[in-house]
Amino acid sequence: GDDAGFAHLSCLVSYADRKTRDLVDTGKKGFIEPWRECPHCRQKYQRQVALDMAKSLLSFIDGNYPGLSEVRKVGGLAMIIDAIFLMDYGKNSELREEGKQAASQVISAIQESVMSGEDIDNHLMFAYGALAEFSEADNTREGYEKALHYYEKVREHVQDRDKSEDDEMNVKALEALMDMVKSKRDGRKETPFIDGNLKESIRANYERCVREKGENSAATLQAGINLSQALIQSGIHGLECERLSNKLAIISRRVLGPGHGITRNVEIGVDLCRERRVGVMTDDGINEYHALRFYDEEGKHGVVKGPISDPRKHDEEEIMTVAIKDIIIIPGSPVICHGLKNAAHLNGKVGDTRSFDNKTGRYRVRFEDESLKSALVKPENLRISFDLPDEK
Repeated sequence: GDDAGFAHLSCLVSYADRKTRDLVDTGKKGFIEPWRECPHCRQKYQRQVALDMAKSLLSFIDGNYPGLSEVRKVGGLAMIIDAIFLMDYGKNSELREEGKQAASQVISAIQESVMSGEDIDNHLMFAYGALAEFSEADNTREGYEKALHYYEKVREHVQDRDKSEDDEMNVKALEALMDMVKSKRDGRKETPFIDGNLKESIRANYERCVREKGENSAATLQAGINLSQALIQSGIHGLECERLSNKLAIISRRVLGPGHGITRNVEIGVDLCRERRVGVMTDDGINEYHALRFYDEEGKHGVVKGPISDPRKHDEEEIMTVAIKDIIIIPGSPVICHGLKNAAHLNGKVGDTRSFDNKTGRYRVRFEDESLKSALVKPENLRISFDLPDEK
């Protein structure tokens, strides 16, 4: 913001050093906080500053409290991992290796001690998960194999404890993630199918991250990306997916920066959600096109680009104008109702198409306003929403 400024790292470390000594001498809690957040605005340090402060914390512990509980060191190592998650580790192999080393040290410290409890349990799963993500980011067959190994460790660990409903959902979400890694390892282009239960598990994991880590956390943003991908793959949640992707993009650009790997992945999702695909009836049958806009105010004609091939060849696609009657709205498309007489209260309401009822020749539309019931709407009473209205 406008009030952001600069500070010497040595000054930040000096303050954290003094503050931590005071906390230890008085027996108060909050040992790690002076190294984690700004003493003035209480915002957490980000990226390189966060990484440097985490390393300084470990040096402080080794130099001043060598006999201190390993829990403190585990906390410092977790700070290193968190900092690297906020950096573009996908393009920096040194960062990935540093993250792997910190995660391995967390696991060793826990396994070699008698530490136990829910926090330690979570640290262990966090470390295995970090090893999996850093290994997957290597984008090699060996990296994918290692990622699957570490994800399996997380799954085994969850299954060994008394599972809550959240744990059950997390296992399903983890298995979906492992299927995606297997697809990358095997060079498969097709995307694993996401069923309803699995989608809700991925949603529950995102909501848990929001509650426990906050919306600005890199882990939460990644969980949000996983959810948006699941919504895309389900094929019928275009409206929700676009809302979520837009929100994630705003947060990621602000917190991580426009060049960060997570931000780029979010923006890919935004582009996918904003693309309005339709079927167009031509002399060659029904082909898939990219709908660009309506041609006139009455919405009787539309401008489309295509046909879309697999793999896609953008240079070979042509722009053409077609009558709306020849356009087939694909399930999951955001739409706005208009021209309804018997259900005039639905005019102007936004929703997405879920299916087509062959008997009535109408689309089943689920509305964003949850107070409204789903309705069967004629094609001529629907317009594709190219720009979503602001949420109320």
